[in-house]
Amino acid sequence: MRSEVNSRLRRPGRSRDCATASVAEVTASEIHRLRADQLEEIAELLSDLATAQKGWMNLLPVIPEEIVVPDTPGVLAVFSKRGPVVPMATWTAPTPAKSGRLTPSEIGVMHGHAGKVKELLLTEQILPADWRVLQDNARRGLVLQPGDHATLVQVAEFLVGVTRRLCRVPISDQVDCAVYRPK
Repeated sequence: MRSEVNSRLRRPGRSRDCATASVAEVTASEIHRLRADQLEEIAELLSDLATAQKGWMNLLPVIPEEIVVPDTPGVLAVFSKRGPVVPMATWTAPTPAKSGRLTPSEIGVMHGHAGKVKELLLTEQILPADWRVLQDNARRGLVLQPGDHATLVQVAEFLVGVTRRLCRVPISDQVDCAVYRPK
């Protein structure tokens, strides 16, 4: 399973201009295949990273093997407004700043929708209204901070919900959670 997820993270069709793309070359510390409804288990993975105050987790919907996933156009991707066909959500743990305060966690979502997605996610009640949107760009993706009182279960629910909603190919009822724990 580890090589399967890592190959999906390094697939040539992945956007290379997203801030999270550089982490795709790093090998995940661990990979968990979970059902999309196992929000408590996903939240537990996030909690471990939050407690350590370092690391991140990438979450991708699992695509059935019989589904052919088209790549993002290679050379012409420079002119395209679309990101990857299979979205990837990245959650970063809160980390200590030089001032001693914790920087808040952030979520980034690379997706293949040609436009901004904030309004779509608000309308469909996937994005909580009190979460702060830092970026909503068709090419660079969506970046946001969870609300001050958001629980890790709510974060897990968002990660699963946003990747399932923005995926442009049929998906299974599972997600891959690639956890990165820096030394």
